[in-house]
Amino acid sequence: MHRMNRRSRLGTLLALAYLVVFLLAQCFTVAALKSNPANSEMSGIVAVLVTLPWSLILVPVWNALGYVEWYNKFANSPGLYGLLGTMALLPGAIVNAAIAYWIGRAIEGRVGRRAA
Repeated sequence: MHRMNRRSRLGTLLALAYLVVFLLAQCFTVAALKSNPANSEMSGIVAVLVTLPWSLILVPVWNALGYVEWYNKFANSPGLYGLLGTMALLPGAIVNAAIAYWIGRAIEGRVGRRAA
């Protein structure tokens, strides 16, 4: 009887690839904030796009909870401001990485069943 592995190589690879893209988007955001803080209002758009659809759901939630006002008040440097903004998008990135893992696991399971 064929048992499905608990860990999926393809799923892990897809999840790690997604997290690397998310980290690159965050590095771009922080770099834009540090290099030109006066004109960096839209620098976080890449990070928001990478974490779709959860960013569209979570950003209004964070606004309602007062998180955005909190980090506007306490982030005294562009780097810290970018880091705190990253924390607002991190839950969406974790959910997307989990979805990428499960997609990889499903693909691997189907390919394994056909080969057996």
